[in-house]
Amino acid sequence: MWKGNYFNFIREGFYKRMGGFNEVVLATGKRLDSYIPGKEIVSRKFTQLGNVAVDTAKGYIDELATKYAPGTVIKNTTRNADAIAQGGEKLAGEMILEVPKQTKQIADEVIEYADEVGVKIRDVLGNIY
Repeated sequence: MWKGNYFNFIREGFYKRMGGFNEVVLATGKRLDSYIPGKEIVSRKFTQLGNVAVDTAKGYIDELATKYAPGTVIKNTTRNADAIAQGGEKLAGEMILEVPKQTKQIADEVIEYADEVGVKIRDVLGNIY
């Protein structure tokens, strides 16, 4: 778990430089890893998708598509005020599952599933799968 938290920490600066926000609290109580209003809704997983079961990878995709879908309400907090002011009270943008650089091929079934549910898998180098 500490590796996942560190992965989030080291990626926060990238999103700040892009005009985004990190650890955005939603009305559901869930925390979104990063958000660039109107552009990207980002959930991160520090994993090699080629090393996990297909169902596990699909679960990561489902989590993003259900918990952090466009239209999900952002909780009105002091911390979230700038994100709300910039992009509105609801999440809007492309859903991105961000992962480290992948060392193995991701199963076609996983990539096809992500496409079906509207999630883009992208590594930290910007490669889209």
